[in-house]
Order: sequence, then structure tokens, then C-alpha cells
Amino acid sequence: MKHMLAVGLILSLLLAPFAPLAVFANEEFDCANVTEIPQLECEALVAFYNSTSGPGWYDNTNWLVTNTPNDWIGVGVDGGHVTYLGISENQLSGVIPPELGNLSCLQTIYLDTNQLSGSIPSEIGNLINLHFLSLDNNQLSGSIPFEIGNLIQLTNLELSDNQLSGDIPVSFVNLLLNVDDLSLDYNMLNVPAGYPDPNNPLHVFLSQKDPDWHLNQYHYFTTCAAVSQIPQVECEALQALYNNTNGPEWTNNTHWWETDTPGHWYGVIVYSGHVTALYLQRNQLSGFIPEELGYLSNLAGLFLYDNQLSGFIPPELGIINSLHYMILYGNQLWGAIPPALGNLSSLYDLNLSSNQLSGSIPPELGNMNALVFLNLSSNKLSGPIPSELGNLWDNSIEIVIDLSDNQLSGAIPPELEGAGGVTVQRSSSNQLNAPTYYHFLDLSNNHLSGSIPDSLIGLDYLDLDYNALNVPEGYPDPADPLQVYLSYIDPEWHTLQAFTQTIGSAGGTLTSLDGRTEFVISSGTLDGDTTFTFTPQPIPKYSLARLSFAHNSFQLSAVDADDNPLTVFNLPVTATLSYTDADFLIAPEDTLGLYWWDSDANGWLDALSTCSEGAYTRDLDANTFSLPICHLSEFAVLGQPLQFFIPFVQVQR
Repeated sequence: MKHMLAVGLILSLLLAPFAPLAVFANEEFDCANVTEIPQLECEALVAFYNSTSGPGWYDNTNWLVTNTPNDWIGVGVDGGHVTYLGISENQLSGVIPPELGNLSCLQTIYLDTNQLSGSIPSEIGNLINLHFLSLDNNQLSGSIPFEIGNLIQLTNLELSDNQLSGDIPVSFVNLLLNVDDLSLDYNMLNVPAGYPDPNNPLHVFLSQKDPDWHLNQYHYFTTCAAVSQIPQVECEALQALYNNTNGPEWTNNTHWWETDTPGHWYGVIVYSGHVTALYLQRNQLSGFIPEELGYLSNLAGLFLYDNQLSGFIPPELGIINSLHYMILYGNQLWGAIPPALGNLSSLYDLNLSSNQLSGSIPPELGNMNALVFLNLSSNKLSGPIPSELGNLWDNSIEIVIDLSDNQLSGAIPPELEGAGGVTVQRSSSNQLNAPTYYHFLDLSNNHLSGSIPDSLIGLDYLDLDYNALNVPEGYPDPADPLQVYLSYIDPEWHTLQAFTQTIGSAGGTLTSLDGRTEFVISSGTLDGDTTFTFTPQPIPKYSLARLSFAHNSFQLSAVDADDNPLTVFNLPVTATLSYTDADFLIAPEDTLGLYWWDSDANGWLDALSTCSEGAYTRDLDANTFSLPICHLSEFAVLGQPLQFFIPFVQVQR
């Protein structure tokens, strides 16, 4: 068990609580000790740091730590003066202090893409040597200072993506000669009456330097009737979505109901006068999807995944013929899949996985002649797989169908045929090994039964694990093309199938198909012929609390000759479980045991508790253990989690 000690030591070192190697600012920093720049400029930098939440910056290397500001991240010093201040995308928040106007030799300011708020201080007009001023993509508000017109050496002035309002100062005409790049878009600035008036110098300047600025200003939202960017019915559809999914509590609802331009609302894409996409994934949407979304007739992408949406999928979504992507996975949607979704003739990707959808798979889904990706996995779907899904193979050279982790039953329809006979082509000009033709079919973790159809030969990916499919006699027969294909494409499928076995009163042995689990039933344990069903599972269905899972989970049930359930035996049944060395990384070998789910106790109990007496028999060399059991249920091989002792490390300062 030396490898166990090595793993424990490695994890102990990784988890040890070493002191962080952070540099802390000197709380007694004094600009009087700085000689590299004038004290007034140093104090301006200190005021800037404090006013913009310097300790919370993403990177504040050396600020108020060293006495040489040229070493401070984002600060440039030349000729004994601060000439450069560039701290973009650095999580600055708070306000720009008026002291910034004391950096009289500044030539460049880049403070864009932060969370700065408040107004632009008028003192910024003192920076007459400034060439670049970039404050875009913040949350600045108020009017643009008249004093900016004093900055006659400016070549770049970027103020877009803020909340600036009011009139544009007439002093901007002073910037006409030098400014090459002016950006005022996405604010709330007033558009002058009669704009653009060719006789008005300010109008001429603005129309030359930022021709579309007046088209990209926000206006306060009043009603959908006043919205001109999209049709009123589409605005009302967005309103229904916001109201029905708890919009005020979204993680990000920037500009929703603040402006009359929905294209500027978070997650809304507008193109050619229509809503074309909704990107609201991972945004804490709760409630239900409103039927009014069906009025978004030009919608191409609906991305609402990883939220807390519940309720039905509205069938009205099936009338959006322009839809290419419907990605709704990772929610709590329930009810049946609407057959109307089969009308989405342009749909490329339908992902409804990881919800609570139930009922059968609508055969109408086979009508989606543009579909390439279909993912319905991890729901509660039941019934047979409709043969119409086989129509999807004709849609494209690439098709992915994932129906895993449901409760589908019956035989696999032969219409889900593969791409038999198709030649796999690869490019000779690169190292890519991806096939030109790719058919993916995942049917794992269902209740499918019967024989596997020969027509599946040729799929590039096939997963049949954890079903109740027939394993052909003599598998794998090297003379049988299907068996050869299956042994190549899904090598362990035959070991992970549920099966039944009848054992009489004389007793017998039941062994799982993977050989890891065996039950010996002695004579007299059963009153007569009893049919056992052994169902392997990828993981236990119930929470393990503090226990660790050792890669073996299964259901074992039985019925007598009259089809009555049998849960308790006359005599103990001996269960023998094997495990691998890999399980040592999960739990110590001597703590591994067989546990059963006790629904009354709502927890996992050691399977020894099913009998009045008994003990484990362990063979640590053979990696096996045995025990008596007297009751049937869901079982799992579990163990106590590894314990790591983290050494105390004392750091001397």
C-alpha cells in the first residue's frame, strides 16, 4: 500500500495552509519620501488609488508599496513627471477624483472597461498635454465637462458605453483640428435640434468624427408602443419573458426597461429591426418560459441554459421557423416535449438535457430536416424510441443524438441505422484526425431491451451501456460483423447490461456480467423458483453524504413464481464483491463494504445490517470481500473517505 502513502503526502502538501505570497501596501505611505516625481503628482496618484478602490483592483502591483511610482502597474514616468496612466480592464470602481487634474504632464489616460461611476471631473480640462483619453465602457454619468474643450492636443477621445447625458459642449469645436478618433456611442446624450446642420460648427465636427453617434444614444423606456427599434409585438414578448422569469432578480438585467432600444438590453441581439437572439444563459432566470416568445418570428438563437426555469416548454416555440439553436439544458422544465417542435425546419441544435421532462419522445422530431445535434439526455422520458428519429441521419454528414439517462424502453429501432460503407476522409495537409462523416448515438442508462439491430453498424460513436439488451451467445464472435463492430465501438457494453436469472429452492449462483459481483444462494434459501433481476448503475441514485463511491452500484430485485416481490430470504445469501487498485484512491481498502439504501432511514446502511448476525471476510491480496445479506434493495460498494493530515507550517516574517 505504498502508493496510498504517496498520494496522501502529495495531497497533504497541496492542501497545506501556507501563508499567501501577497505584497501588502504600506499603510503609512508618505509622498514626502517620493523623489521621482513632484509631491503634488504623487498625492494625485494616491487620491486616484483610494477613490477607485485600489485594494480591490485585479492588479495593483507596487501601488503605495515602493517609493518609485514608475514601478507601479499602469504608471509611466518620463522627465520627472507622470506622463502615462493606463489601467484598463482592472476592476476599478468608485469615482475619478478631481486631483487627477494635477497630473499636468499626462499625455495618455486609459481607464476603459472598468466600473467607474459618478461624473467626469471638470479638472480633467487642466491636462492640456493630453493626447489620449479613453474612459469608455464604464458607468460614468452626468454631463460631459465643458473643460474637455481645453484639451486641444487630443487625438483620441473615447467616452462610449457609459451613462452620460445632457448636451455635448460647444467647446468640442476646439478639438476639430487634432481629434482623429471620437466615440460617443451608447450614452444618453441629447441630439441637437436640426442635426446635422451644415452651418453649425459643432454639428459639422460631430458628423465628421463620429457619424453615427446620434443613432446610438439611449432614451428612457416608456411603453412598447414607443419602441421603434423592433416591432411592438416583439417588445411585448421580451416584456413577458422578463416578467415571467423574475427579471428584477436576474444576475444581469442591464438596461432592461431603462432605454427604448432593446438591442442594448443585456442578452438581446437585434438585427435589421428584429430580435434575432437571446443570450440569457446562467443568469438566474426562474419561473416559466412564456408562450409570447413565439412572436419573435426572426429569432435564430434561444440560449436559456443553466437557469432555474420550470414549467412546460411552450408549443408556440414551434412556430419560429427561423430558429437554429434552442438550448434549454440545465433547468427544471417538466412535462412532455411539444410535438410542435418538429415544425422547426431550420433548427440545427436542440438541447433539452438535464431537465425533468417526461412522457415519450415525439416522433415529429424526426421531421426536423436541418437538425444535427439532438440532446434529450438526463430527463425522465419513457416509452420506445420512435423509429422516425432515423430520418435525422439523412440531414447531414454529421449527426449527434444523445438520449442517455432516461427511462426509455423497448427495442432499438433499426431505423437508427449508421453510416455503413461511408469512407472516412482525413485531410493530408494537417494533423487533424476528426472524421468527415460523424454519427453519434448515445442510448446509455435507459431500460432498452431486445437485440441490437445490425443497421447500427457504421456509427462513429455508440454507447449502449446500462440497459437490458441481449448479449449474443458466444459474444464476441469474430465471424459476426455486428459483434466485431460492437466490441470495437463500445468494448464493455455487454458487461453493463441488466439481466434476469431464475433460481430454484436447490439454490445456485448469480454473477454480474462484469464478474465483479456474485451471490451464492444455498439450498433452502428460496421456497421455489425465483426470478432475480440484476441491474447495474453508473452511479448510486441517492446522495452518499460522507461516504465515497468505489465504482460498483446496482439494483437487485426478485419475484416468486406468482410474480410477487421477494425482499427477505429464509437464509442469508453470501455476496462477494471484487474491486480494483484504483478504488484505493477513493477509500482505504479495509473500509470498503457493501451498503444498501434504507428508504425508511433515508440513508445508506452497511449491508451487514440486513441480517441479524454475520461479519465481513476480506482477502486484501485478491481484492475481494464477502458478507451475508438477507434483504434486497439498491446496493453500492462504498467506503470511508480518505483522511489527510495537513501539517502545521509556521512562516517566519
